[in-house]
Amino acid sequence: MLCTRCHQRETLITPEKRAEIEAKLGVAWPFGDLCKQCLEDLLKEDDPEVRARIKTFMKAAGTKVKGEIEKDLRSAAGKVLDFADRLLGKQR
Repeated sequence: MLCTRCHQRETLITPEKRAEIEAKLGVAWPFGDLCKQCLEDLLKEDDPEVRARIKTFMKAAGTKVKGEIEKDLRSAAGKVLDFADRLLGKQR
């Protein structure tokens, strides 16, 4: 798929990968179908609208990832405590 900005290069991410990212994070990809060069150029521009879209995306993504990390840490802590209980039970 060609970049929607320059119409010369392939997009940075495929539509399938974009859909996967959006489904996992629960927020729309804010940049459209851009190639690497056009995305870099867009991020270099000091456009308040672009900055707001990035901030919204990063906040939503961070919240989702933080929740997953907390869930994984709780699970790991539970496993460690279960293991410690089994060890103490064998020593008695």
